[in-house]
Amino acid sequence: MKPTFLAKLGILTLLLCLFNLTLADSHNDVEFDPLTELQKLTQQELVGVQAKIATGIKQSTDHSPAIATVITAEDIEAMGATDLDEVLETVPGLHVARNHVPNNNPIYFIRGIYSDFNAEVLVLINGISIESLITGNRGQIWGGMPVNAIARIEVIRGPGSALYGADAFAGVINIITKTKEDIEGTEVGLRAGSFDTRDAWLLHGGQWKGFDLALTLEYHDTAGFREIIESDIQTYYDNLFGTHASWTPGPVNMSRRSYGSALGYCA
Repeated sequence: MKPTFLAKLGILTLLLCLFNLTLADSHNDVEFDPLTELQKLTQQELVGVQAKIATGIKQSTDHSPAIATVITAEDIEAMGATDLDEVLETVPGLHVARNHVPNNNPIYFIRGIYSDFNAEVLVLINGISIESLITGNRGQIWGGMPVNAIARIEVIRGPGSALYGADAFAGVINIITKTKEDIEGTEVGLRAGSFDTRDAWLLHGGQWKGFDLALTLEYHDTAGFREIIESDIQTYYDNLFGTHASWTPGPVNMSRRSYGSALGYCA
């Protein structure tokens, strides 16, 4: 006589109960103390990450009146990013695109708000704007930033004009560089990657005549990827009028060489 479906279900339930009892017996010697587990948490885990970007005063991002994101140097190291743009791509609601001018400079658009000059997103370094007074963008020399000297990045996704002015219509990105306490000595590094990419940096934190000093030197050089552009808008006009002005097909030029230095001091 074949067992019915209900009989099979009963046997399976019994086996599961026996397994759970065995598993519970194996953990009887492990005591869980909520107070002990609570004491293991860090201050940031208890109250959330502290940031000033939302209101101008330091408070937990859990209680800030804006949608704020804070990325620390430890977070950057864990994700393996080597450039600011790679870090910002991890922020929900923020995307890094490229403008159409030959320099292919980054455009940070938040929640789909986009323009060629990108004047609607305010970028700060240590609370100081790097925006151009004429166009509102970051100029033709801004091509991102290496991450070795970055202590934390604070981002507001959404309007911040009440605190920062009209340039913060879509959001704010504040890049905070490392201080003497963040560096603690001297750090030298070299890195090489694909597309003939080479990076070098020097960080030093110390004291000089009663002043706390933080020095950073960075170098970045890359040939960029060599994607072939088969046609462009000029190709259309060449075919239309029988001219040969277009340079396509040909490789896109994504090479870039940049130098960066910063010196901070505090009495």
